[in-house]
Amino acid sequence: MYCKYLKIISFLTLTSLFIGACKGESEERPRPDVREITTDTTVIRWEQELFHIPKAEVLAGLEDMSKAYPEMYPFYINLVLNIPDSANGIAKYAPFMEAFLHDASMRELFDDVQKEYGDFSPYLQELHQAFRHYGYYFPKLPKPNLMTFISQFGPKTFYWGNTLGIGLDLYLGKDYKYYPTFDFPNYMLPRLSKEYLVSDAIYTLASDMVTDPYSKRGYKLIDVMVYYGKVYYIASHLTPDMHVRQFLYYSEDDWKWCTDNEKEIWSFFIEGEWLYASQYGQFRKFVDDGPTTYGMPQGAPDRVARWTGYRIVKQFMAENPDVTLEQLAAMEDGQALLNKARYKPGK
Repeated sequence: MYCKYLKIISFLTLTSLFIGACKGESEERPRPDVREITTDTTVIRWEQELFHIPKAEVLAGLEDMSKAYPEMYPFYINLVLNIPDSANGIAKYAPFMEAFLHDASMRELFDDVQKEYGDFSPYLQELHQAFRHYGYYFPKLPKPNLMTFISQFGPKTFYWGNTLGIGLDLYLGKDYKYYPTFDFPNYMLPRLSKEYLVSDAIYTLASDMVTDPYSKRGYKLIDVMVYYGKVYYIASHLTPDMHVRQFLYYSEDDWKWCTDNEKEIWSFFIEGEWLYASQYGQFRKFVDDGPTTYGMPQGAPDRVARWTGYRIVKQFMAENPDVTLEQLAAMEDGQALLNKARYKPGK
């Protein structure tokens, strides 16, 4: 369903240019005093409540949860578990839920999650600190609540209403025994680790504040790049002790490759006229997850267009220090932001 590339640019002619000519500057961010900002976060251990329903009391237990969480319960059933006949009432899908909750492999998955995350306090400390920064930079927005859950490898995270959900069954480590059953690609497995739990959650929180360009007609690659750049920039300010590369799943070598070759990366996008490509199929290889950014030389990480978007936004904020994060989040014109950024790497 994707359109063919309008213009194919071979990276073979540019490979010799990617030689590591410059070094990346510091990624230090402000560290405001947020000690007096309260979070008042409600923490729901959804998987514990759900999987502790006795087998003989599934229908009654589900009804109790639906009453206790009248908004979150249908969201979990409909959009997380994707139960097709949920609109017909709890009694209709209670047999499915009984099988889901008491299947031997699901019970084992639940037990494995509890072994790793029964004590969630270390992660709560990091998340509460991020929520304090969220309250500092976005005081008008409702304070997030937190929900942990399992769904047999459904979504990793979500932000719905003002609840930030974390799917703990997708943070059990790259060698977890059940992941091969679901055919996760090899490049994805290292990302299913507890080291990314907090960064994924805060990335999701930040992305909720920025308008998704895919929802609008006429978007171009520059709009997509700036969108991701804004999300990474905001997320990094909510977690000032975390390196930005954490949100991109970049290793130190990945980050170094990009910063060393920033001028050549930008030249590729400019000379190939990629910034104004208007069909996702034209530029998806520069944006999507993968083992690498296809078409770029060996050593390139995936999603280099997103990284470049972050660098554009970082430069824009340096050029416009009076712009707040609230104002940055509200900006939707990628080209206008690029113009004001004066982004010219290597000069």
